[in-house]
This record gives sequence, C-alpha cells and structure tokens, in this order.
Amino acid sequence: MNQQFSSIGSQMQSDSVAGVSSATKESLPRGQRQTHFIVDPIYENLALCALFVALVSMTLLQFRRLIAKKRDEETEKRVAPSVLVQRTPALQKVLAKRNEILTRLEGTWEAVLQGHAMVETYMSRDIFSVDPDTPKEVALEKLKEQGFRRCMVTDAEGHLKGVVSLKDIACKPGEKVSDVMTNKPRVATPTMEVHIALTVLLENRISCLPVVKNGLLVGVVSTSDLLMVLQCLLLEISLHRSDVSGTSNDRPAPPVAPNTPQLSTSA
Repeated sequence: MNQQFSSIGSQMQSDSVAGVSSATKESLPRGQRQTHFIVDPIYENLALCALFVALVSMTLLQFRRLIAKKRDEETEKRVAPSVLVQRTPALQKVLAKRNEILTRLEGTWEAVLQGHAMVETYMSRDIFSVDPDTPKEVALEKLKEQGFRRCMVTDAEGHLKGVVSLKDIACKPGEKVSDVMTNKPRVATPTMEVHIALTVLLENRISCLPVVKNGLLVGVVSTSDLLMVLQCLLLEISLHRSDVSGTSNDRPAPPVAPNTPQLSTSA
C-alpha cells in the first residue's frame, strides 16, 4: 500500500511540474519561445547530397556552354572568309583588279609618274548594269546582292543612259530606274590621262566615271581604282628602292581571293 501511494504521488508531482513548465512556456512572449526541431540524420544527408548534385550540374552546364561558344567562334573564324568571298562579288573584283594593276605597273611605273598613264589601262571592264525600265526594287536587290553602291544604266545595245546609286533609289520618287537615275553623267574616254580623270572626280565630288567609246559603255573608272593604282605605284617604288640599295629583292605576293577570275585586259 505504501509503495502504491508513493508511486501515485511521484506521478502526480511529475504531472504538476510538467503543467507548470507548460504554463510558463505559454505565458512567455512569442519572440522568446524556443522551438526545437528534431531532424533525422538520414534526411539531412539526403538534402546535402541533393545540394551537391545541383551545384555539380550547374557547373557542368556552364562549362558546356563555354565550350560550345568557343567552338562556334572558331567555326565562324574558319568559315567567314569563304562566306565573304562567296557573298560579295564586289570583293572578288576588287582583289582581282588589284592583282591586274600590280601586273601592269611592273616595269612601267616610271611612265605613270611621267603622266603617260591612260584610263583604259586601269579602268574596270567587267561592268554591272541594269536596264532603264528595271523596277527600283529589283535594282536595289541586285545592288545589294552584288555588293555595289551604284551601277550603270544601259540600253540593249550598250549605250550609256545614266548611273543609279543606292542613295538615288532610297531618296528619289519613282517606280523605275529611269525615274531616279542620274541622267547625262560625266564620262571619261579610254585615252583620257589618269590625272585628268582624277581631277574630274575631285572637282565634281563624284566617285566614278563611266568610260565611253563611240557612244558605247566600255568600262568604269572609280576613286577606288585610282587609289589602288596609287597603292600599287608606291609598292613598286618601294621595291625599286630596295633593289637599288640591295636590301631585298623579294616581291610580296598580292592577296588573291579563292576562285577569283582575273579581269579581262583586252580593249
């Protein structure tokens, strides 16, 4: 009996203490209460593993992006020159024209310095032209496709009718090339000396001169052509000085575009 009463008394005392502790905890302000969470170590390890896997995945993804970007840049560098040559016929003609000028100046550059060079020697004979009745939109598309800023306007027999540029097509009203082209442009003849043609270009602030013979368009000489003549002339003078001084006899090879046809040198 005494043992039973003693056991009951101990249980009641424990319940009383627990009740007091619970009441004291409830009476504390919300911010001062302490909440204890018991986390299973297994779940904690799983969470850490998931976090590690996520970090590794993000790192690998970023690394793959960097590799792909570098590969694309290398591919672009490798492909760009061939694409440039394929898509810009104007560039092909410029490089071919420069090679032709270098060939013609070799051994004759002194005559150029004496003012005996004529337009027919350095004009471009591969002419891009359109018909006067060509719609503006078609002419614009052809100019962009060929990579030119302007083109000659000729009839079916090859007679020069005018010159049309990208600016003319964009700014002047009209439906056809004949409505926006420059009529009666200034021209040169094949036998005109180069320095005279250059003077006409500078005085009239234009960038090209159609070359006409017997009323027919036979070529075009532009400021770009004459700049290339100057560049090649300076190169020849430099090589001549090197030959005289004996420092070097090596002639640098001119740049050539792949599969670039040389311009015709026939009159």
